[in-house]
Amino acid sequence: MKRKLLSLLMALALMVGLMPAALAADNMDHFKKVNDYPAGKFTDVATSSWYAESVQKAYELDLVKGSSGNTFSPTQNLTISSTLALACRLHSIYHTGKAGFQQGEPWYQVYVDYAVKNGIITAGQFTDYNANATRRQFAGILVKALPAEELKAINTIEDGDIPDLAAGSANYEDIYTLYRAGILTGSDKYGTFLPETPIDRASVATIISRMALPDQRRQVILEEKPVTVTAITLDKATLAIQQGESGKLTASVTPANSTEALTWTSSNKSVATVAADGTVTAVAPGTAVITAAASSGVKATCTVTVSKRALSTQPLYEDSNVSIKFSKIQKSRYDAGEAELYLNVTNKTGSTITVQADAVSLNGYTFNDLVMSDDVSANSTGTVKVTIQNYDSSLVNLNSVQTVGGQFRVILGGVGSGSKTTYARFDATNLYTGKTDDTIPAVSGKEKLYSDENVEFYYGKTQKYRYSDDGSEIEVYLLVRNKTGFTVLIQNDTVVIDGRSYNRTTMSHPVLAHSTGYVKVTVREYSGPTPSTVTTVGGDFRIIDDLGDRGTYTITLGGSSSGGWEGGGSTTDPDPGIDPDPGDSDGKITYTDAKNLNKYADSATKAINNGLDCLNNALKTRVPAQQVLYLKQAISYGQSAARSIKQAVDLLDNRVDLELTNGSTEQEYVRELYDLLCELDDITVTEDNIMEAHEAISDILWSASAKALGFQNRTVKLIGAFA
Repeated sequence: MKRKLLSLLMALALMVGLMPAALAADNMDHFKKVNDYPAGKFTDVATSSWYAESVQKAYELDLVKGSSGNTFSPTQNLTISSTLALACRLHSIYHTGKAGFQQGEPWYQVYVDYAVKNGIITAGQFTDYNANATRRQFAGILVKALPAEELKAINTIEDGDIPDLAAGSANYEDIYTLYRAGILTGSDKYGTFLPETPIDRASVATIISRMALPDQRRQVILEEKPVTVTAITLDKATLAIQQGESGKLTASVTPANSTEALTWTSSNKSVATVAADGTVTAVAPGTAVITAAASSGVKATCTVTVSKRALSTQPLYEDSNVSIKFSKIQKSRYDAGEAELYLNVTNKTGSTITVQADAVSLNGYTFNDLVMSDDVSANSTGTVKVTIQNYDSSLVNLNSVQTVGGQFRVILGGVGSGSKTTYARFDATNLYTGKTDDTIPAVSGKEKLYSDENVEFYYGKTQKYRYSDDGSEIEVYLLVRNKTGFTVLIQNDTVVIDGRSYNRTTMSHPVLAHSTGYVKVTVREYSGPTPSTVTTVGGDFRIIDDLGDRGTYTITLGGSSSGGWEGGGSTTDPDPGIDPDPGDSDGKITYTDAKNLNKYADSATKAINNGLDCLNNALKTRVPAQQVLYLKQAISYGQSAARSIKQAVDLLDNRVDLELTNGSTEQEYVRELYDLLCELDDITVTEDNIMEAHEAISDILWSASAKALGFQNRTVKLIGAFA
């Protein structure tokens, strides 16, 4: 009995002694550091390389060796036999804690036998063990080195997500198992596997270290790979369209399920442009090649021929006195920042007429800084030129002008005749169809300061007045959308800049019906921050129905309207006690007179400033012939100002004297200004007297500038008195 008990106790003791070894037989903890990896161990593995850490870890675990004592050969491809050796080491270490393989002849036979015995491969699965292993073969062998429970998924990768692995292909499930376990991640962000390419030792070291060390495994989210376009076909090989028209090109791609976006380009954007959807817009006569291309380099082309579009024969405006037709528009030959609009004007009357411009619109944008005062002889047709000084190429491309609108003064009998002034106003009219276009350009990327049912105000910019040396004068530009069907005149009472109020301002600019345009406030005695750093603009502005009888209402930028034409605003002449007819027999100044005087003053001031610009340009060039041209142009601008002031003289001569604070009258003041400007008629400019002529013109224009500004300020106040 005692002998039996002793035998039982010995057996139990033996079982207890063996139990730890049995429990440790299958364990990831068996992958431990065996070898030291000194710095610079392999001369061909730079510490900055993407695989350096993996090579070190795989070497320390004794899973990989060098190709020599000090080289690793990271770009060398792995063979089937070497793949089996790696898989067998992993399998043996996991299950037994060691990899004690005795190599024979051939060296890899021991690994082949082990792999067959342990289900890593099947007998006869490979016939050439010295052949390079493909990535597909490598994954199929390696996945069987560890049990499934050690290859738990840490990534959500659905079947079909690997873009170059066909469903049902060899080792399909094995490869997806390694992707989901974070051991394989692909060669790009889409998870491309390249299954039939060889695998190099650098990639092997990375994969082996992830197999043995779970903390090295990677979590990935694969992006959907675009289906590459292999061919593009356009529905047209050639396209003929007229200037200003559009055409559509449709691209078909192969394969049809491609998700790759096409890029559309034009070989000559000055002739034709193309949008991202293939819409081609004709800009100017000529030829351009439109290309639709994929990132893979595949492309297709269409040759676009743009012909000049015939202008409509319909006049832009016509009444019993005049007919106005479009002729052409072009950049100024003297100033790249100016444009020139040419119109054919037919004078139906029996005497000369003078045509002057208040504002024009191009493609729905109003431009109101103009120079124009041209005569057309009786019963004839003449070409008149409107110089647009505030032309902005970012708003309108002169090669693609589709619509033109305008407001012009027609002086029957010409300037100085004392005859009646009529207005020729026409809405934006399509030059090719003759139809009106009420589309108002939208404003984007600018701060909205005010909006009501009639107008919207946006902040444009603030800059130093070009002739102000000490920075005491600046210009504030506002972008105004006129949503009404008539011209509105914008005038300023006060402007608030960064919290400081200024009432020494000059402003009176029209914005045509259904258009968007800049208006400028000239601020004097400015004492605020540098104009380019201005952050807030406010103030009170008057909105005036320029040629109608709706009157005026005041708005506050950043606030609400104090009245409008609808529901509270004036709908009649602001002073019903005064007859608005400029021919009032009692000789009193009327509201209409005040508005006309303001226009004359504003037009004269602009022309004088343009003349001063020409003087400045004459100093910048060293070419005598060019200097003469600039000086003559300065005289021409001064003469244009004189014509505007002559209109004011003629109006005031038939009105009761307006006394000024110095005891003189407005009539005397304006007559002096006119006489001063007329002195320009006596100046002759040649290459022999450039400096003398420049000095004489400069003296006149600078003196006239000061007087014109004084007159303009008083006309603004006069209008305000009526309002």
